Amino acid sequence: MSEELKQILSKLDEMGRDVNELKSGQTRMEERMTSMDGRIESMDRRIESMDEKIVSMDGRITSMDERMNRMDENIEELKTGQKVLTDGQRGLRTEINTRFNETKERFDFVDRQLRLLDVDFSGIEEKMKHHDRDIHRLKNL
Repeated sequence: MSEELKQILSKLDEMGRDVNELKSGQTRMEERMTSMDGRIESMDRRIESMDEKIVSMDGRITSMDERMNRMDENIEELKTGQKVLTDGQRGLRTEINTRFNETKERFDFVDRQLRLLDVDFSGIEEKMKHHDRDIHRLKNL
């Protein structure tokens, strides 16, 4: 064999080894890619699960917002009702005070009238005693 042929065969052997190394590297790369594909799919599932949880949380937050709005409306209604009651209570107190003062004035007037009547009765009683005495004297004469 000639020297050239030996060199060509040697080069072919080296190229064969290089091709085998490339095939082996490609196999390792394919395995890594397959592994990465599995991890990516797992990540996709996790992300989808997280998306579902976020959608669920959005629904809950929306529900909570609606409840908060209803509670705010209820609080406003209660405040309005309380204001009406407070104003009514003030009005009642004013009315009670007015009626109390009117009643006191009337009782004071009636009390004065009764005292005057008592004085009048005392005077009438005194006059009756005098008349009785005078009648008794006239009868005895």
